[in-house]
Amino acid sequence: TKCLQAIQEDTRDHLLRKVGRMLWQNNGVKMRLTHAALLNDRFACIDRADHGRYHLFTDADGPDADPHDHAEWGFWSRIVSGGYVEHIFNSDGTYEVVTRKEGDNFRVEADTVHRIVELLAPETLTHVAPDVNTGNGPAMAYQYREDGIYKRPVFGGDWKKV
Repeated sequence: TKCLQAIQEDTRDHLLRKVGRMLWQNNGVKMRLTHAALLNDRFACIDRADHGRYHLFTDADGPDADPHDHAEWGFWSRIVSGGYVEHIFNSDGTYEVVTRKEGDNFRVEADTVHRIVELLAPETLTHVAPDVNTGNGPAMAYQYREDGIYKRPVFGGDWKKV
């Protein structure tokens, strides 16, 4: 709810200016930001005029959250400021713990299943460069249960065994 409260208190223009300041402070780059949207209570999406996208995290999914994929498209990501720890899942439900720090560049495939379990700073800003030619459907959430793997669309729906 931290992100929800912050963005509800901020106007759209204020959020765009805030992220613009973060970019200026971390990169010395000024740019026109064109759109800001709250995606959930921990996460906002900010679009750039030159087709880039920034994600502002104010809280992690948490270690008990259902992991998810990005089935719409794979993407390149760069940590602009802050950082996070994530779980990247294997097909058997086990996972690797990966720490992403400021300045890290990495690829996330459309079928990568993960969850962000901890932020390394109160706010983390990432730049995302989508590869729209890699998608294969809507983003899915996953549960690893004793009787198998289940999935459903991230934004709701019934759980189905894979």
